[in-house]
Amino acid sequence: MATPMKVPRLSAGRPKVSSSTKKRRKKATQISINRSRIVIGEQIDRWNALKTDIDAKTNAEVAKVLLDKYYGPGPVAGGSIEQQPGPSKVETAYRKKMALPSYTSTPAASHRLQLLKEQQYESSAESSISGVEPLASSSHASASDSPRHYSPEKKVPPGYSTSFMDPFELSIDVYEESNSEPEIDEDEDYEPSFDIFIGPVNENISEASFAEEFFSEEKEDDVEEEPDVEGVKRMQTSDEAAKLSDEQMFLCSGEALLTLSRMSVKDTCNSCSKPVDFQKKIRGSAVYFKWVCEDGHVSFSWCSQPLLRGGVHSGDLMVSSAVLFSGNNFQKISLFAKFLNLAMVSSSSYSRFQTTYLVPAVETFWSSHVENILETKRGEEIVILGDGRMDSPGHCAQYCTYTVMDNNTKQILSVVTVDKRETGKSSVRMEKEAFVRTLHHLDTENVKVGEVVTDAHTSIAAYLRNEYPQIQHSFDIWHVAKNLAKKIMKAGQQKQCGGLKGWCRHIVNHFYHTCDSARDVEEFTGIWFGLLHHIVNEHEWNFGCGSNITKCVHGPLTEPREVEWLSKGSPAHNALRQIVADKRFLKQIPYFLNARSTAELEGFNNLILMYAGKRFSYIPPVYRARNLIAAIDHNSHLERPSVINKDGTERVHKIFNKKSSRWLIRPVKEQKKYDYRKGLMELVLRMRMEEKGSMFKPVVLKADDPRRISSTISQVAPPPTDQLKKEQVSRFTK
Repeated sequence: MATPMKVPRLSAGRPKVSSSTKKRRKKATQISINRSRIVIGEQIDRWNALKTDIDAKTNAEVAKVLLDKYYGPGPVAGGSIEQQPGPSKVETAYRKKMALPSYTSTPAASHRLQLLKEQQYESSAESSISGVEPLASSSHASASDSPRHYSPEKKVPPGYSTSFMDPFELSIDVYEESNSEPEIDEDEDYEPSFDIFIGPVNENISEASFAEEFFSEEKEDDVEEEPDVEGVKRMQTSDEAAKLSDEQMFLCSGEALLTLSRMSVKDTCNSCSKPVDFQKKIRGSAVYFKWVCEDGHVSFSWCSQPLLRGGVHSGDLMVSSAVLFSGNNFQKISLFAKFLNLAMVSSSSYSRFQTTYLVPAVETFWSSHVENILETKRGEEIVILGDGRMDSPGHCAQYCTYTVMDNNTKQILSVVTVDKRETGKSSVRMEKEAFVRTLHHLDTENVKVGEVVTDAHTSIAAYLRNEYPQIQHSFDIWHVAKNLAKKIMKAGQQKQCGGLKGWCRHIVNHFYHTCDSARDVEEFTGIWFGLLHHIVNEHEWNFGCGSNITKCVHGPLTEPREVEWLSKGSPAHNALRQIVADKRFLKQIPYFLNARSTAELEGFNNLILMYAGKRFSYIPPVYRARNLIAAIDHNSHLERPSVINKDGTERVHKIFNKKSSRWLIRPVKEQKKYDYRKGLMELVLRMRMEEKGSMFKPVVLKADDPRRISSTISQVAPPPTDQLKKEQVSRFTK
């Protein structure tokens, strides 16, 4: 019969508080104490000498004598305590030491004391002693107050507040400050500190840390540690904690832990009644526990993860999925697991999972996702934004991703990737090839395109003009403005043209204004050429350039000038004239009239960097899958609202633009939720459970896989390895 597992009993009494919580509480208490400190600095020696000379037992007695000397015998300044009858032993010793006359009742002193008695003080009166806070009147004190709290309990004459106590009941303690201020140099003069506790000195209070007493009844939101019980191992020394670096970590599911908690393991084998031995085996990210006798009989077995079809560990498959779906790199995650000593799925298993389940799952999920979007676009004419992105900087790219976005909803409608091997190993031809495939895909989906917005790619412009004349083609004015700024800054570097640099931002703004205002080519030309007059402080002219516009549209210029006007006919003015009247630029004016921009699409290209960085290489299916995940991420978080502050305003954060040296603000969006994660994970797990064949079957490339064209992207076949070893010699070999 199996022995049931014992449930440990919790120890009685107040729950223990963790050491970190105690330290935090002690630090908070120390900060509170520091606010009422009295620092006497270099006078500590004189203070201690006086304490010895007058035979004072406590620092409070010394303080009373000094206060009485300043204010006179009886109440402190602003206080309302009746004068104590007769001098004390300490007072007498002090007066004898200082050769002062004994106390006598003088008319002045009696008159002063009478005025203090007649004066009415409210309980909220503020104490004139530095560091002493007003206390509540004893009549309002709660009867349930703990005696450990410092609260006055002596009776006070009626009509008087307990805010001012007998100075002999002010306990002044000298202590050495710790854990409250930054450390100081040991060579600096040490200044002791004083704590003043207001209330009667109770000699019957048991010794305990002030932090524990003060916070004994405090309720915190933090979850306190469990008390020491069987099954909960608590490190006691630093050496014990250091051994944790050698401990093996494993991934374990919650269901598996519940199964382990319900197991009842006997010490003997069920078959032969021989003693059983515990064994542990690691497989991937999982761990197996087995209880086996010497004859090989397995009494009990437990695995930290549920098994899928064919004995695949669910943790291995889900870890692999999380690496790809989150845009991480397996090598980095594997290195992270190595530093954590966490059991991890092998690189070969990850590659097989990725090829067999993860990439097909992403393709399937994207097909369903984009089909729902395209279904809403059919039957209407849409404006699309298109842009190509290379997978690596420079002119040696292997992949080009061409993305199409709906101009109204900003949703990604199509993602096409082209490999260099599909264009004769020419990187220049990839963007046009990807654009052609994109339009063909939208045609097959019965999506009617009325206008296409791209950058000023000449091959794409020629293709649209010849193959799709019914589609209006517009250029992204952001790209045009960027190229315009480059030309102006380059011209400003020429001799006697330095004044043109200061006008760069204003010229670019004028270009945006022209694109937004002009309705046809003639009006665009008139507004655009007006720049040549305005920049030389000429705001009206006789003849327009192909239009009837003969003056600037701005009002009187009364603000101080940021940049100086150019001189008409100067080298800088002539250089600007060549840029403004560039023939190629003027031919492209019809592409600027709609004032379209692909700024949102540029933002999506930056998001792709999270999933497919330009410093990593991927095989074609994986590269496409990572781009599709970025598109799913973008579409799933389009309607993300901004964070609202408590006062109802929109939260923003400041960004410094290095290029323009200007500060900008951007709204702070709510955190992404990644709701599509569950659907992707479920799809991967279902694909494994529904597959009938083995996972270790040979991998067959698809018909459209670029690796069927060539195994590498090199123009030259690789030579034998032995030949490379002989030819490759280091220059630093001695």
